[in-house]
Amino acid sequence: MEQINNKIPHRLVIVGGNGWDYKSVKEIAKKAGVEDKVYFLGYVTDDQLHFLYRQASVFIYPSLFEGFGLTILEAMASGCPVITSNVSCLPEIAGNAAQLVNPIKIQEVAESIETICTNNKIADDLRKKGNARAREFTWEKCAKEVSKVYHSVI
Repeated sequence: MEQINNKIPHRLVIVGGNGWDYKSVKEIAKKAGVEDKVYFLGYVTDDQLHFLYRQASVFIYPSLFEGFGLTILEAMASGCPVITSNVSCLPEIAGNAAQLVNPIKIQEVAESIETICTNNKIADDLRKKGNARAREFTWEKCAKEVSKVYHSVI
């Protein structure tokens, strides 16, 4: 956030439980002088989460390891442009509907945030692609795929 603090007038909203290292994240924001622009909401309801996705300029998910990546699909389905990691399963889930970044290269993440927040054409393109990509993942399709696996084992 420090890299783009003076370039875009946005706030960072962090949703979810206080993970194992959340205190250091708060400390980093304080040291960078942006603690007044970082909001830790904790757990929110599904309705609140979908509202936040719809209001967000971008959803950032720089995970180092994921088993699936449902949250990026939720953001996409809500019409929110997505930035996610180029590691683990996330590129496969995101397809061409998100900006992929190296999650440990802070400058790369910052540049991607700045690009989406300042370029409406790119943001709109990601919204459209993301919505289409999210529609490819349905619970019905998931159930059919799981059923195929069970039948192949039996």
